[in-house]
Amino acid sequence: MNYIRARLGLKLFLSYLAVLLVGVSVIWAATQIATPRAYARHLAFMEEQMGAGFMMGQGQGRDRGAA
Repeated sequence: MNYIRARLGLKLFLSYLAVLLVGVSVIWAATQIATPRAYARHLAFMEEQMGAGFMMGQGQGRDRGAA
């Protein structure tokens, strides 16, 4: 224990390691909470758009077969 008290570099390393672990834990928890809701919201939006008949390119510009 005296070895840790006497070494500033080791104390700094351990403090940075602790901050890193807390930060990673917070980010992990936030993604576990937010990702399922965001995915469900995106999926519902896509299903709504597909059900309404909107697809990429439809309704944009002139109809090439009409002229």
